[in-house]
Amino acid sequence: MDIESPLQIPSKLRQACSDYKLISQTTTYAVYEAKLLQNQQIVTIRALDTSAEAVKTNYAFAATLFVQELLRICSLHPDLLFLNTFEIDESGKMGFATLPYTSLRDELDNLQSAKAKGAIITAFSETKSVKDLISDVLSDIEFLTTKLNARNCHRIINIQNIYHFKEKDTYFLGDWANILNPKNYSIEHGNGELEKQPDEPNLNVADEIFELGLAVLELNGLSQEKLESISASNSTFEGKLNYAVQEVLEDDNCTLPAKTKSLVERMLKKDENLRPKLEEFSSIRAKREAQFKGFETANLRQHGITDFALATLLSSTYGAWKSLKHLNLAENAIHDKGIIELADYTGWKKLESLDLSQNKIGDRGAVELGKNIAWTKLHTLNLQHNSITSSGAAELFKNTAWVHLKSLSLGYNAITDVSFMNDNTSWTELESLNLAGNKLGDQGASDLSKNTSWTQLKYLNLRKNGITDRGAEDLQSNVSWKELRVLDLVENRIGEKGISTLATNTTWLQLEELLLDRNPVYERGAAFLARNKTWKNLKTLSIADCTLGIIGAQTMVKNNIEWTNLQALNLTLNNIDDEGVGYLSQSTVWQNLESLDLCWNSIGWKGAEHLAKNETWKRLKVLILKINFIGDKGAAALSGNTSWTELQTLNLWGNSIGPEGSAALSRNTSWEKLKKLDLSKNLIGDAGAAALGENSSWKELETLDIRFNLITQKGAACLKNNVNWTRLKKFSY
Repeated sequence: MDIESPLQIPSKLRQACSDYKLISQTTTYAVYEAKLLQNQQIVTIRALDTSAEAVKTNYAFAATLFVQELLRICSLHPDLLFLNTFEIDESGKMGFATLPYTSLRDELDNLQSAKAKGAIITAFSETKSVKDLISDVLSDIEFLTTKLNARNCHRIINIQNIYHFKEKDTYFLGDWANILNPKNYSIEHGNGELEKQPDEPNLNVADEIFELGLAVLELNGLSQEKLESISASNSTFEGKLNYAVQEVLEDDNCTLPAKTKSLVERMLKKDENLRPKLEEFSSIRAKREAQFKGFETANLRQHGITDFALATLLSSTYGAWKSLKHLNLAENAIHDKGIIELADYTGWKKLESLDLSQNKIGDRGAVELGKNIAWTKLHTLNLQHNSITSSGAAELFKNTAWVHLKSLSLGYNAITDVSFMNDNTSWTELESLNLAGNKLGDQGASDLSKNTSWTQLKYLNLRKNGITDRGAEDLQSNVSWKELRVLDLVENRIGEKGISTLATNTTWLQLEELLLDRNPVYERGAAFLARNKTWKNLKTLSIADCTLGIIGAQTMVKNNIEWTNLQALNLTLNNIDDEGVGYLSQSTVWQNLESLDLCWNSIGWKGAEHLAKNETWKRLKVLILKINFIGDKGAAALSGNTSWTELQTLNLWGNSIGPEGSAALSRNTSWEKLKKLDLSKNLIGDAGAAALGENSSWKELETLDIRFNLITQKGAACLKNNVNWTRLKKFSY
């Protein structure tokens, strides 16, 4: 049945698809075939049916089972789900999309001819197909019985409730709500801890085996009348049942191979003790489970996962995902309760990276994480943007199991005291530490500077921590971080004195990236910085919005002789002016410069002219002059540069460039490797667009942005029709 827009599907998911077709309904949810608008891919959508009586009667129970069925599929076949489509909207509707699947009943009903029907009979008559079907369904039965306390599972074993993922040729059992009773169903004890079900190696699945035997016969063409005859015989004496089964299997129309016939005959024995046991299919199940036990990466970012959903995930994947190495649970709704379950979980012993950023984790969660002893291979832990204070972090740092930890991110929490960090002697392999946005202040910087254990530290992020000159002085005194490559001190309160002390550091010989944006460096601080003689490997220097001025630019060029490896320089928002740019362009030391950002610096045409005369930066790939006022004359000057033959990105956004400047740029012949050109928010107009469209040298151009330029379709057509820009992928006007 085709449907325009099924109301059961949550809003965002509903709007992301079209061509809906209802293909199945169960006790609590509906299943649709649909087409993703983004790529026209056919998918299957499962949506909680809020109009169903069972859902109206007990919404919480129905919704819980819906999520648990999702997590069960996710644990077994993660590559078949589009996890980013899972949605719960404000009205309580929920749904998700997967690769196409159908019920076995639909596979039979959709056959239009005897020939097509014969094909499916052949497929399901093979012993391997039958055993795969049985093992997959029995795996679900075992999970339902041992984990969710389900009873009478045989009631839902029929070809309407058995679904087939053709993509992976796997099967699963649906409509759990038909057998689970809310009164008997329990996942938590009174203490709030996840219930641990006992192992049941001798689980009795005799009734389920019998129903599966009937399903196999039905899939191979047995009439409903004969199926009912066999089923009825099961409640009478043994001889009658055996006779009925033999009659069907020996019929000339039964094409089952001898091995399959023998298996089905045993499945339909009157005596339960003679039917196959669960263990008989264990080897088959082990081989099929190996398909997902090799699963190494689970990206569950932004999936609305709550504490309960996390506990269910842990339960449903127990014994599976044994090869899991990378788990992303960022941007969910996980609180301390969920973290307690996670930290206590012992199933993922190969886990190497865990992302829990942007959740609701507090001190209690941090304490429990610190107690974890199972993740001995963990090397990356991200706890950014949570609510962990110093006390919780202190307990986290007591962990002694994560001896291979290399990267720890605690940025944007509520940590003010870090003195405890120096007590940790287990994480000697730590290479990256992010403490941004924690208001550590000078005392925190002082405490960190005393660390002697992290001799492998390469990356230290202390941005937005209220550090002043005193804290900077203490940091530079550290003598253990000899491998430090990146130091981020953005948006602190480090002034001239602090910068002068930092610049005298002689330990960080390997430093490659120094970020000092939005600190009161001023012109004298720039001079002190430039005199540094230790950081000969420095590749990136960012001192945006530091009030350097003209003199600051002058002193940087005049005093620096060591940074010959400098590749990226960001001087945004420093009021450098034309004169300051003149000094910069005279630099002969920065011969390896590849990226120069001079955005928002009051640069006019004279400054552009100074830049254009530079012959040192022959490796320059990126030039950003956004929000200046170079005008037509400045654009013409830049166009005349012949040294920047490696230039790939040129940003001239908001520079009052008109048709003449556009025409001048078009005549450039030296930027043959240019890939990205931004001329938006200028005064180009149709005439300038027509002139720009005549360019013949930018054959590598991929992105052209000329928005907000009073260009009509006529001007845009001139650009679109350029025959030389064959690689142009993105054109915005």
